[in-house]
Amino acid sequence: MGHFWQMMEAGPGDVLRSWANSVPNHGLIRYLDFFNLERVAIVSPAALADVLVHKCYDFEKPPQLRKGISRILGMGLFLAEGEVHKKQRKNLMPAFAYRHVKNLYPIFWDKSRELVAEILASTDSSRNDGSGKGMCIEVNEWASRATLDIIGQGGFGQSFGAIQDPDNALSRTYRSIFVPGRTGQILGVLGFLMPQWLVRRLP
Repeated sequence: MGHFWQMMEAGPGDVLRSWANSVPNHGLIRYLDFFNLERVAIVSPAALADVLVHKCYDFEKPPQLRKGISRILGMGLFLAEGEVHKKQRKNLMPAFAYRHVKNLYPIFWDKSRELVAEILASTDSSRNDGSGKGMCIEVNEWASRATLDIIGQGGFGQSFGAIQDPDNALSRTYRSIFVPGRTGQILGVLGFLMPQWLVRRLP
């Protein structure tokens, strides 16, 4: 099974962060995934820039990953590769022009301030009850909530209230898709190993 279960049982990124700090590397760490499939973790800014920016078309996402996520997100800019990605990026560029993005700055700023205030409030309450000693804040969850609110405010003119209330209906739905529980994780693994028509028929 390689390092699969070790990474599943730990928190998001915990194992890779530990390796990055303890395993000698030059920006890349090789590890073994499910059924000992080889994987490479990128742990330096320079290597990350090569993969995501300078040589992004030399590094395609695994076909199983693209197929699995495309059922939720569609084969859009996030998952497309090669010429299809280039065409989609060209079509979307006007929407990200400076004159359009600058109009969103106030929303980014307001939601960032709201996010910081909520994080500070949560750490203060943890300090008061004694549970915050040496605490570590999981930023991924907070960033997802802020992103959801920014999308709502910037794209639909309505705040979804995800920063203030992580348990509202929309936030729960968002988490159920992108942060699946144990059953969802198992089904996700089976989706890589079995035909989708068979996985969909499992009870």
